[in-house]
Amino acid sequence: MRAFNYLLLISAFGLLVACNSGASSSKNGLVIDKSRLPDKVFPLEIQKGGSFNSLQEIRVQARAMIDSRIEKQPEALAMITYDYFLPEFVFNGKEMSKHDEYLGYWIKFEDDFTYQYGYYDALAGTGIYHFRMDDEAILLLNDDETLEPKSWTLRTNGTAFALVGRHDFAVNNGMQIKLLTQSGKPAKQ
Repeated sequence: MRAFNYLLLISAFGLLVACNSGASSSKNGLVIDKSRLPDKVFPLEIQKGGSFNSLQEIRVQARAMIDSRIEKQPEALAMITYDYFLPEFVFNGKEMSKHDEYLGYWIKFEDDFTYQYGYYDALAGTGIYHFRMDDEAILLLNDDETLEPKSWTLRTNGTAFALVGRHDFAVNNGMQIKLLTQSGKPAKQ
């Protein structure tokens, strides 16, 4: 009987681990399931290795900057919260992606200064942001505490957008992402 209970406990634990493999919750309760994502690193998660001493220290600094900016400019801009952004091309500082290499990927900025990104219907990550109109600077702080904050200049010609890496944290310097807009998440065809 004791062996049966032990076997039952091990089976239940194994089932629990199997059901939760790859899935985690973000700070806002959304379920991130990395097992449903392709092996390609999402453009917002590309690590460049900044020149700072502590990742946690730089994340605290980025959070303080976002909070201060929200206090000074508490309204999100419809130009970035209206549609989904779809990466068309990514330049990682060394090479340009191929056409359709990031097909299915998306980023969505919300009015409450949160953002989500994913691949088709799978959520890849979440975070907070602020877009400052005077210098077109957008600062992103991922909820994943292992990721560096990212600072970009958001350029637009009215139909397409581009994120250009800024020197603020020296981690996405040289990176560029050309974005298209769409009213909803991309759908598999």
